[in-house]
Amino acid sequence: MRHTLINFNMPNHLKNNLDMLVKFKRVSRTSILNKIIEEFCRTELKLIKEDRQINELISSYADNTSTPFVHNDEPINIPMINDYSHTDDDFVRL
Repeated sequence: MRHTLINFNMPNHLKNNLDMLVKFKRVSRTSILNKIIEEFCRTELKLIKEDRQINELISSYADNTSTPFVHNDEPINIPMINDYSHTDDDFVRL
């Protein structure tokens, strides 16, 4: 396995917290950071793949619906409350 040394800046409070935790858990800083970075990479790559699938689905839908919508000249029939005839007996049964 190949390894590369990486140096970076970290706020002192994070370094102190990390040092306390690695001492308590008896693990190395490197193992903790590698685990966190690996989880981050896996999560982000999965999200990117899902985004690509969603974008492909949207694109294919857009390609299939590129024909103009044909409007029907007939008016839409919206039911009105007056369209229903109720008698007092109907309400009594409820």
